[in-house]
Amino acid sequence: MRELNQAILALAGGHVAQAVAPATFRDLMRVGHAAVLPVWEGASDRTLYGDPRINHAARAWHDRAHLAGGFDFTPAGERAACALQLRQLEAFAPSAPVWWARLITADVVGQVEHFERTGAFPDDQAAFVRASGLGPRIDPSPLARG
Repeated sequence: MRELNQAILALAGGHVAQAVAPATFRDLMRVGHAAVLPVWEGASDRTLYGDPRINHAARAWHDRAHLAGGFDFTPAGERAACALQLRQLEAFAPSAPVWWARLITADVVGQVEHFERTGAFPDDQAAFVRASGLGPRIDPSPLARG
């Protein structure tokens, strides 16, 4: 997990976690391609990454994918941003284990699908991945090691 976390930090670019950050695509577009991208600091205590700092970086990387592709915050836009992230991850770490892409997909697409079904995001991302249909395709040992 440490190597994935390092890749996320590298791909995120400059960012700062704060209480108020872009919450809509329009807000994100106003911030644009800022050198330091504000991301929401909340709901980062029970994430897939085991560290709020990595979760904030994952949010920044994901938001930058939205900006790069002009992808809105609709389910289709979220899937497109995730697909761009997977291409970026493959370019950054061509020999990365397959579970990295599965984890990113679970983080983005899995949570979007959960939100579409329930109207809420999961409170505990790691437990969500292990309990969801996405879990069996992800090697749980890196999640357990944090």
